[in-house]
Amino acid sequence: MKNHALRCMPKDARILTAWAEPISGLGALYRPLWIHYLDRIGTKYDLCLHPVDQSEEVQALYDISAAVNAAMIRAVERIRKEVKKT
Repeated sequence: MKNHALRCMPKDARILTAWAEPISGLGALYRPLWIHYLDRIGTKYDLCLHPVDQSEEVQALYDISAAVNAAMIRAVERIRKEVKKT
């Protein structure tokens, strides 16, 4: 954890959400965790937590989060299609 991404996050930041979004390509699977947070003045940021920096707890929850994220994207896409029809 030499270059831990969370060092960039201010100590007083408010984490809004964190979600798993696996990426595959060229025969490999990459498992980043995305973190959406606000700094103390309300500026929004996204941070990528690389697999090497993820705890065992995050890794245990990763597949669940990825499945929920994918299902949520599909649900929003269905809403989006309905809105476009009107």
